[in-house]
Amino acid sequence: MLLNSFPLNWKKGENSEEFAARAKEECERVGIEMGSYTVGADFINGSEGDLNM
Repeated sequence: MLLNSFPLNWKKGENSEEFAARAKEECERVGIEMGSYTVGADFINGSEGDLNM
């Protein structure tokens, strides 16, 4: 099963290890196996095209 998005948001002050643990718990709760965790980002347009920023 492939999930393109995961309806779990970061909590304020939460670090990546805490988020990963919550994501794992949620996957176990709904009965799916987590294969990988990736984050999408647009580094070019996010900096308004400034490659030296």
